[in-house]
Amino acid sequence: MSSAVYKNLSDQIDMLSYADRLRLLEKIVMTLGVPKTTRQKPVSGEFDAAFGLWRDRDISLDSIRAKAWGRE
Repeated sequence: MSSAVYKNLSDQIDMLSYADRLRLLEKIVMTLGVPKTTRQKPVSGEFDAAFGLWRDRDISLDSIRAKAWGRE
């Protein structure tokens, strides 16, 4: 695409309203064949176990700061 054609197209898109820009973007995406739904990553046991480390523990921002910057 030449720079003149690109500039002309860009100027025309700039004149569109926000809603019209969204409709145009949706039409472009539909022509690309992008799937409408995405696969959700399966939740792993490792992910749940990592957050389970903090279960039933009293943790506050002050206690974290005291441990991090305890040396004075």
